[in-house]
Amino acid sequence: MNKKSFPTAVFLAGVWTLLGLGGCRREAAPANLILITLDTLRTDHVGAYGSKQARTPAIDALAREGVVFENAYSLIPITLPSHASIFFSKPPHAVRNYNNGQVVRKQRAYPSFVNLFRKEGFQTAAFVSLGVLASEFGLNEGFQEYSDEFPAERWYLSAQEVNQRVFPWLEALKGRRFFLWVHYSDPHEPCAPPDTADDTKLFLNDELAGKCCLNKYMTQTIDLKLKKGKNRLRFEVRNPAPDDPGRFMARLDKLVFAPEADGKTFAVEFFDDWYRRQDDGVFFLKGRAGIGKAEEMLKALGYVGQKKSR
Repeated sequence: MNKKSFPTAVFLAGVWTLLGLGGCRREAAPANLILITLDTLRTDHVGAYGSKQARTPAIDALAREGVVFENAYSLIPITLPSHASIFFSKPPHAVRNYNNGQVVRKQRAYPSFVNLFRKEGFQTAAFVSLGVLASEFGLNEGFQEYSDEFPAERWYLSAQEVNQRVFPWLEALKGRRFFLWVHYSDPHEPCAPPDTADDTKLFLNDELAGKCCLNKYMTQTIDLKLKKGKNRLRFEVRNPAPDDPGRFMARLDKLVFAPEADGKTFAVEFFDDWYRRQDDGVFFLKGRAGIGKAEEMLKALGYVGQKKSR
């Protein structure tokens, strides 16, 4: 791993006071604290770490007023276990969490440090931007509020969407002390700003039936009015990769017909421009891949994925 790349960058805003440590002089009541983590932000794209081209004025201002750790490394380059190590103050092998999708089990001997804030009367809340950090995976320990709701069509939120949830929570506190964790992931894939243009069109019998942006990793549903007999679906993909008829131009993580093709109600035929990976059912397609269908009803085609240069 490049020493200048951080799977998760961490920023602290506020005053941190050690809580409940015997033998230590008791400090004044701590101020509010906000923990901000940014998935996959590279240090060489942050001004505070020396980048001349970076446009990170807010982070740079925080660095000027606070403490900058020049040698800080994530213990594992994966979102869930790296955050688990932050909250439980132990490496992945001690937390026994190594990958996204694994549940972080309760650590009786070493609970999440968020519990310390709750015991001291702080309001605790978390707002996450990736589905791999959903509460079902165990990082919600100690949080009174854990915001992990996502739209039905995708598993991520933009920073703007996260902030639309954070700011009302802050405004409702009315002066109470709080510990807040905010997780952003805009540098993470999918690298598709809201105004990213559509890159894929779907044609039914050579007429445009729908279009979408595969780079947004969203589930799309398209209703198709099929004629009696045979019908043909054709995908047209815009990809910045060189125009090579032998190259796969896109990937569909999910391709579903509703109702399901069963060979009796209707049949589906994939032409030569498709490849289906057997272990997970993911489809790869070339620039003008087509599907032949024979049916007379209205169907819905759902697909998600990304453009892929291969």
